[in-house]
Amino acid sequence: MLTFLVVAVLRSSVAAGQTPVHNPVPPTPWIASGECPGEGCTLGAWSACTTVVVRKEKRPDAAPAFALHRGDRVTALRGDVHVDVPGIVIFSDTITYEPKPWAPSPDTVRFGPADTLYLLNYLGEGYLVWWFRGRADTGQAFWPTRAGPSRHPGRRAVLLRRTSEVWWVRVRNARGEEGWLVPTMATMSGAAPHYDDGPERCGRE
Repeated sequence: MLTFLVVAVLRSSVAAGQTPVHNPVPPTPWIASGECPGEGCTLGAWSACTTVVVRKEKRPDAAPAFALHRGDRVTALRGDVHVDVPGIVIFSDTITYEPKPWAPSPDTVRFGPADTLYLLNYLGEGYLVWWFRGRADTGQAFWPTRAGPSRHPGRRAVLLRRTSEVWWVRVRNARGEEGWLVPTMATMSGAAPHYDDGPERCGRE
């Protein structure tokens, strides 16, 4: 019951445009520059698995820079993660988060019912960047992955909303032309060679 009350209070506060002083929302869009997110993520030699329009800017409606066709090779130069809508985790009780010794964030953090944890860009291996009490930090997910109000009264952390993020990658083709694309397993190969067999997976037919 307490979890549902917290959800209701949070929603009413957001609707009223109010944010607790110690829980300001992060600036959006949140842009994490130079990122290659996910386990085994690798820049460098990629190939197209289908026709892909490469854009001049990091916008889906930007003018085309050039097009790729299946088997075309490119060099992935850099990646930027754009978070348009941060995820939200709320709490029905006090939780002490203690990072593992090898975690990127060495500090212990205490969360309580008055807190809102905003989720930013995913890094890999369960780690992500989050926004808490006005600053960004890195930690490991400790909440259920399913978004929505908890049906378990004893659950102390609830994922209320998932993060909406887009990974834009700047690529260069054999002619030296550069532009931006949003890669997926279906459109590009080589971003995770340990999992997708590298750029050879989508060679020319």
